[in-house]
Amino acid sequence: MLTLLLSTALAAGPLPAAVPAIESTLTAFTEGVAARDVAQVRATLHADARQFVRIGGKLEVIETPAYLSLLEAGTIGGTPTVRTLHGIDVSDGQALVRQTRTAGELTFHDAVTLVQNSDQWSIVAMAVTLEGVP
Repeated sequence: MLTLLLSTALAAGPLPAAVPAIESTLTAFTEGVAARDVAQVRATLHADARQFVRIGGKLEVIETPAYLSLLEAGTIGGTPTVRTLHGIDVSDGQALVRQTRTAGELTFHDAVTLVQNSDQWSIVAMAVTLEGVP
């Protein structure tokens, strides 16, 4: 199940026209990971995207092919996820999103960078702090 909660600050002002398309990309990523749908997740990521994941003080850098392999192998994903949006900053075909994803006992604190190519938004980088790993 995916739940989206807008922060008060975000809801208080007018939303840029690009926000629905950005939200669509983020929702597709989150739902794709929860379903371990590699094709859906691949469609949201730029081919050269990287994830910088901090787990217990250690930083791991995961490139898209490795991330998709982990997903396909069932090493990651597969858990219903709740996503809470904290803010979106959009300017000149780029966006920075702050969000939290909760999947079971895990909490992902994300800073996501997306770029626009024509009418599609792609994730190019994610800085993630992961909590709840034993």
